[in-house]
Amino acid sequence: MQDSYSEIFLSESQEYLGNISKCLVKLEKDPADLESLNEIFRCVHTLKGMSATMGFDKLAQLSHQMENLLDELRSQRKMATSEIVDTLFICVDTLEQLVEDARLKQESKIDIYPLLEGLKKFLLVQEKEEKVPIPQIETVEFSEREKKILKEAKGKGFNIFKIRVFLAEDCVMKEARAFMVIMDLKRRGEVIKSLPSAEDLK
Repeated sequence: MQDSYSEIFLSESQEYLGNISKCLVKLEKDPADLESLNEIFRCVHTLKGMSATMGFDKLAQLSHQMENLLDELRSQRKMATSEIVDTLFICVDTLEQLVEDARLKQESKIDIYPLLEGLKKFLLVQEKEEKVPIPQIETVEFSEREKKILKEAKGKGFNIFKIRVFLAEDCVMKEARAFMVIMDLKRRGEVIKSLPSAEDLK
C-alpha cells in the first residue's frame, strides 16, 4: 500500500511542479496575472499537504514557506517582482530535486534553510519569535481492563512508558502527523491508551 501511495505522490508531484513552472513563466511576463498566481498557490498548497502526509518534511517545509509568500502576492499585499519570481523558480528546482530523492528512496542532503530564509525576507511582516506555551496534559484515566493489561505487563518485566508528544507550532496537517506517530508506536509495541485516540484523529 505504501508503494502505491508513493507512486501516486511521485506522479502527481511532477504534474503539479510542471504546472507551477508554466504559471511562473506567465507571471514573469505579467506580474499582475492573478489567475496564474492562484493556480501556483493551489498547486503548492496541494503539494504541501501531500508531502506532509507522506512524511517528506523538507518538501512540506519549503512548500509551506512558498505558500506564505504566494498568499501575500495573490492578496496583492506585495507585487511579484523579478527577484521574487526568480526565487520561486529556484524553489521549484529544489522541490524537483527533493521529489527525485523521494523517488530514489534516499535521504536528501539538500539544505533548504537558505531558501526558507530567502522566502521569509519577502514577507511584509516577519514572524515574531514567541515562546510556545507548554499545553496542559489531561490526566489519563484507565479502565479496569487497561489497568489489568498494565499490571500483567509489569509482572512479565515489560517496560511501560508514558510518552508525551509535542508537535511544532508550524507543523502542517497536525492531525495526520499525530496519527502517524501513534501508528509508528504501535509497530514498536502495544499502545494501551492515547489522548486523543487514533479513532478521534481519523
